[in-house]
Amino acid sequence: MNHDHKEAFCLMTYECELCGHRESIWNSRDGVTPFAMGCRRPGCDGIANHVEWEKDSYLPDHLPEPGDLLWIDMPDSLRMPLARRRVAQFVGTPYYPPEDVMEETLTNIAASYREGEPWLIRWLGGEDTLAEMTSLAARLREALPAAFVSEWLGEMVGSPLAVLRIVTRAFKDGRFIEAPQEQEES
Repeated sequence: MNHDHKEAFCLMTYECELCGHRESIWNSRDGVTPFAMGCRRPGCDGIANHVEWEKDSYLPDHLPEPGDLLWIDMPDSLRMPLARRRVAQFVGTPYYPPEDVMEETLTNIAASYREGEPWLIRWLGGEDTLAEMTSLAARLREALPAAFVSEWLGEMVGSPLAVLRIVTRAFKDGRFIEAPQEQEES
């Protein structure tokens, strides 16, 4: 286990300090995760904290079940829509940018999201998805330079876990994930 982040590939528990709702979330990458986030229980405005850190389970070969929550790297394709959503929150306030600087403001906000920013998704896959992902892995091995695939995925090329990592890290095009909710910054 030689990772940059202690929470790499860990199954973690988040608990709301207001309603007590608990959820397990798997970190599908070697990246940081939020200490806290808005409670995902409908109708609750509480904050869910990462709790029981000592009980985090290191599961690098974990295959999520349909409905499981996963942290992935935020897709680049979401940066501008999130910037627009953030600016829209200021309509009718003194903080809403004038039209002549709107595009620059949006660009700056979109650029403020860090590489590897955590993003929460709900895994929708099942056996059909794993079969589709295995087929996708075969096509990727044919289409991508071998050095790229080897460097990116190591010895795991072709396994369902490798395909999961391809899908969550490279494509993030919404084919296997639901649209995530807005997340609070940590």
